Amino acid sequence: MSRPARANQICAFCPGLCRFACPIEEAEAFLRDLYLRVLRIAGPLLGEIFTGIARGDALPAVFHCANGKDRTGLAAALLLEALGVSRQDVLDDYELTRRFL
Repeated sequence: MSRPARANQICAFCPGLCRFACPIEEAEAFLRDLYLRVLRIAGPLLGEIFTGIARGDALPAVFHCANGKDRTGLAAALLLEALGVSRQDVLDDYELTRRFL
């Protein structure tokens, strides 16, 4: 799955969050800022997730978020990257969330 071309695209990342369509660059900046805030605020909790998974005696493991995909998706993306999964595969995996959520 490849990322769509950027020319004249309108945000598909945050439908329903606002009443106005925004250029894809603004949507990407919004999500970047959101995820950086999540890392600052929830960093210790993400560390607990990874520590628990690394223990081995807690496997298999399931982690989820009751309110959506952002925190869980970020945790999954960080975990996949730490395990050596390619950046493109991580992005493709995250993109599947929109299709199935």
